[in-house]
Amino acid sequence: MNLRTDIPKKMLQSLTCRLRRNLVFRIAALCATLWAASPWGLPSALAQEEVVLPELVVTATRTPEPMDTTGVSITVITREDLRAAGTDVRDALRFVPGLAVVGGGSRGATTSIFSRGGESDHNLVLIDGVKVNNAGGFFNFSDLTADNIERIEILRGPQSALYGADAMASVIQIFTRKGRGGPKADAYFRGGSFSTFEEGGSFRFGTGNFGLSAAVGRTDTDGILEVNNEYRNTTLSMLADYSAGDRFKAQVSTRYSDSRFNFPTGSAGDRFDTLNGTRRDKA
Repeated sequence: MNLRTDIPKKMLQSLTCRLRRNLVFRIAALCATLWAASPWGLPSALAQEEVVLPELVVTATRTPEPMDTTGVSITVITREDLRAAGTDVRDALRFVPGLAVVGGGSRGATTSIFSRGGESDHNLVLIDGVKVNNAGGFFNFSDLTADNIERIEILRGPQSALYGADAMASVIQIFTRKGRGGPKADAYFRGGSFSTFEEGGSFRFGTGNFGLSAAVGRTDTDGILEVNNEYRNTTLSMLADYSAGDRFKAQVSTRYSDSRFNFPTGSAGDRFDTLNGTRRDKA
């Protein structure tokens, strides 16, 4: 016995149209999903939620750790903060809670930092992990410029257990910028009162496992006093780093500063009257 089922022609056409529409809708939905996920699709705020990584600090425990989990009193001065303060690191340090920045007169004069009642020689100062304090523990911040500095971490309070006897009041660690990505260069020039001029430039680049950054900066000013108060400073800095995974890392950091500061005296050498700028006879 033969069974034969005849499907009306109109019903067959209707079924075919439905299948086609369903297939078209599925293809369109797939294309829209792929387009939204691509860099050329929807804006990043709509395509995917932005993930903000926590800021890592090194000075607190000598190992990278999120700042909000350290449990110690630490402040980070970012590169944006340094850029707002110009080339003078002292101006950025003045806004750190618990630090007293004391300078003796115009720019270039000896500048000391007192942390939480400690003396100026109770602060350990590190540049890329290397101690730069003078003999006796003192460090003059007047010649430290912001050229090629990535960030500054200030760890307040006694830290002798981690850093030794020199860290009785605080630890101030300065990190030089690292070269990452393709070649980049920038330059700046600023001028102000008292014949003050600042100029400089930097260059940096990096590959997968090697990075290099270098910068030069120059500061010239006649000072706030009438005569014999000039300050000149030239700073060169460089950082080269190489990494072969977690097994081997090497880094070379160099910072050179050549400065000259004049201050009129009333007791020795060429004596000046600082109010009207006239030279007085030697005693």
